[in-house]
Amino acid sequence: MLIWYFLQGYAIIELEAANINRALFRISRAGIELVRVSRISYTVMRAQVSRKNLQRLRKLLQNEAQIRIR
Repeated sequence: MLIWYFLQGYAIIELEAANINRALFRISRAGIELVRVSRISYTVMRAQVSRKNLQRLRKLLQNEAQIRIR
């Protein structure tokens, strides 16, 4: 799986939201797969997302969370 991410292209993102659990629920319901998810603080998490899903993720959470690419 991780080799496929390497070949396909991925981004490491930091997601900041007031309610991070709600954001994760919406991401899951949309079928966007996150890899190597770790919580940095109560409102921030770091994860890897495929290049093709990055735009979908931004559109999904545009008003709810801030997404930074690392």
